[in-house]
Amino acid sequence: MTALRTSRREFVKAAAAGAMLLPLPAIAQGAAGRVVVVGGGFGGATCARLIKRIDPRITVTLVEANRTFVACPFSNGVIAGLREIRAQEFGYDKLAGDQMVLQLSPGTAVDPQGRTVTLGNGARLPYDRLVLSPGIDIRWDGLPGYTEAAAERMPHAWKAGGQTLLLRRQLEAMDDGGTVVMSAPANPFRCPPGPYERASLIAYYLKTKKPKSKLIILDAKDAFSKQRLFQNAWKALYPNLEWVSLSSGGKVTSVDVGAMTLVTDFGTSTSSAMLRLRARCRNRRFRPTLKRRSARPRSPSSSPAASPTSPSSSTPATAWWRPTMGSRSSASTGLQTGRSRRWKARPA
Repeated sequence: MTALRTSRREFVKAAAAGAMLLPLPAIAQGAAGRVVVVGGGFGGATCARLIKRIDPRITVTLVEANRTFVACPFSNGVIAGLREIRAQEFGYDKLAGDQMVLQLSPGTAVDPQGRTVTLGNGARLPYDRLVLSPGIDIRWDGLPGYTEAAAERMPHAWKAGGQTLLLRRQLEAMDDGGTVVMSAPANPFRCPPGPYERASLIAYYLKTKKPKSKLIILDAKDAFSKQRLFQNAWKALYPNLEWVSLSSGGKVTSVDVGAMTLVTDFGTSTSSAMLRLRARCRNRRFRPTLKRRSARPRSPSSSPAASPTSPSSSTPATAWWRPTMGSRSSASTGLQTGRSRRWKARPA
């Protein structure tokens, strides 16, 4: 038996051709049907366009809340300063030119009995067939302390646009010598290599723009997609990047946005500079996780400062992470012992 490899483009073409052979009840009976597609992302926009190509007689209406679509693919380049956000922005003019009806208003309700979709502007759209492709969103009650308002200080940057620019501005404003803390979620989540692609480009930005800074990835996994490729590249290119695996720590249990602090289930410590959370979206559940690392105790006499803010200290107080698999220790700012660990961002 010979295995056949089919590209995504070939699959879509084959699926569209096959769909032309399938009956469309209530549409293909001679009358021009009505199809409403809710969501103008990759899935919804592609679906609407293919339906119109399959049968131009069908009235296809695309419902989208935003006038401009901001794409996630290649948005890591924006964060690293390699692209501008306008390169990620796409309008819907060409779709309207394909003889589709474009409704720039959010869908707020569906009446399956009456076969109508209600829009945010009050309009009601009748349909014969309905396609729902709204994309993903964040569940804000998934982590105590992390709210939509909190994301304006601790950007997750899961959705391209304002969050992408916020993270980029935070990186630009961070002092050279600061620490970026990034979390990678537990499986499953969309685009498994995504966190590590982003980490690589953040590490590139730090290496080229802020060479005294470093990036720490706190991972909720012991293994990840394309791990060997990433780690070989990190070893060769980014000595400023440290990966902390699941077996070396725990997960975040709450967030204190006012103090720019994350609480985990081990010890208490603080780290300098900014913090970034990466969201985990699974059936609209937002459950970001961070890794913990056990701290090496130190005696008061070993530190010249009694607290991280002691004005009499000539050198900053430091807390040491236990190195994993031969990795070098990483200094952060301050340490207290206890049942939970705190990761704190120092204002830039």
